[in-house]
Amino acid sequence: MVFREARRFFVLYVPLITAIFLSIRLIRKHTTVQQPSQQLLWAHPVSAKWGARPNLQDAAVAKHIETDDGSDIPAAGGAAAAAAIPQRHEEKPHSPPDAAQMVTTQTAPEKLGDLLPPIDAFDGASQAVPETHVVVSSSGALDPVGAPKAPGAGLKEAKRPFTRLVFGGRSAINPNVLPHPTKRDTYVMVAQEHPPPPDSFGRFTELTCDAAVNRRGELACVTFPVALAIEPTKTRGNACDDPARPALELLQINQGPHDARVFLGPRGGVPLVSYGSNSGFTCFGQWIQDFRLVSRWGEQQQQQLDDADDAQTGVAPVDKTITMAGELFARGTEMQRPLGDGYSPVEKNFFVFWDRDGAMHAHHAMHPRRVLGRLNADGSVGRDLGPDTAAADGACMGRHLPALERVSFLSGPGDEDDSVHQSTNSLAVTMCRRGEAGCEPSAGNTFIATVVQHKRYRGFRSSYEAYVVLFRQEAPFALHAVSRRPLWIPGRRRAPERTEMFYITSLNWMRPGQGYHGYLDDVILAGFGIEDARPAVLDVRAEDLFQDMGLC
Repeated sequence: MVFREARRFFVLYVPLITAIFLSIRLIRKHTTVQQPSQQLLWAHPVSAKWGARPNLQDAAVAKHIETDDGSDIPAAGGAAAAAAIPQRHEEKPHSPPDAAQMVTTQTAPEKLGDLLPPIDAFDGASQAVPETHVVVSSSGALDPVGAPKAPGAGLKEAKRPFTRLVFGGRSAINPNVLPHPTKRDTYVMVAQEHPPPPDSFGRFTELTCDAAVNRRGELACVTFPVALAIEPTKTRGNACDDPARPALELLQINQGPHDARVFLGPRGGVPLVSYGSNSGFTCFGQWIQDFRLVSRWGEQQQQQLDDADDAQTGVAPVDKTITMAGELFARGTEMQRPLGDGYSPVEKNFFVFWDRDGAMHAHHAMHPRRVLGRLNADGSVGRDLGPDTAAADGACMGRHLPALERVSFLSGPGDEDDSVHQSTNSLAVTMCRRGEAGCEPSAGNTFIATVVQHKRYRGFRSSYEAYVVLFRQEAPFALHAVSRRPLWIPGRRRAPERTEMFYITSLNWMRPGQGYHGYLDDVILAGFGIEDARPAVLDVRAEDLFQDMGLC
């Protein structure tokens, strides 16, 4: 009873104290008079369609961002400069920038990497790889040596174990990295802003920008990070009212998406985004939408069409505006559970996959039982296919995944049972190299790949270990193989009392235009977070990711 009351204390009063603290910060922020010398000479407000105007955190970016000729933009100074700045209430919103803030031959600003404060509880910790893990190393495809060099770039640097992501002075977690649809050596980054600004209590944002590798070896924004234009949703009725779980009530005031996954489909490589938001069926659900409708992806493709017309005809191009109102998931669509399968108060980590015929399916859970079914255009899901292979799938996971520990009631607050849950989107992989004789996709060599996490929660701290899962691309989608050892990304550190938390969130092929399917010698961009504080990406060959697989 004492432990139950202690747990209830943390659940009830910690959020209340946090809300009071944030309210005080909000009041102080809006009652502090800003001096003219503190105002920005450079600021870039954007329309509500794309995201909110940069806040005062962007002052650091303004002082460090460079012009195309490499010279620094001076900070605001003097009465003339201050007078040239329109006041906040006089500014009118503008569309996002039509082009990158740098020419394509330059790398991202080197100094942006200095803006994020260091958060390192593992300074000096060991980086030795434990024998219990399998190492997945960088292919070197994102190495700064291979990136275009700006004048004055340094000498060849040592190969880094992974690539840090920099969002222009804004902190983010749960990253996604995709190849840019039209620009060479450029990528599209998406991640959740974390922590959110103090004046945005209850509102959550997914940031996106175009990015390139800079001279520091970081993948850094070369366009302003803006918010995805995802509409907030509302919970229907009182689905978040649960006396046994009072923390759910905080989700009632949530606005905006959580934990987005951005990925490419098989038909023309159409990008999609899945995310968590308030549900029409339970408290919090999983949604999906055409990524082109909430980002600049479609505009970038349209510009490519216009440029091609100009080059061929020398006259103004015919209007070929990409009209996507009739596209699948043009509006945010909630992914439902299979008919007859109940909902949890908070649904998380659904992913979609496509069978060999191109039919789309939703995969809701991997453990303790698989839940999956065909996904329809309205978000409804057909019959649950999990029971068709439950016996064989359960035996396979029990053979290769670690035994899950259960926490006794007397263990105290901050401890939970172990669990296995989904964490990334999916890819289709043919298990041979492109150049090999007879390497053709077939039912016997092409599978759906995803990553699951073994989670342990002890003393209010989570730890995650990643395992790859392969399952067949034909119904009923039986499991084919599971990693026998968890993945270890070089650069992860081990302190005596705990190991640095790495959490893999997304998988995308690195080659532009590749879409959903690839081969063993293709490079995958695996986005991951470090300690819920720093985003990064690993460029890894598929064959390295699929080491030491245990067959089912």
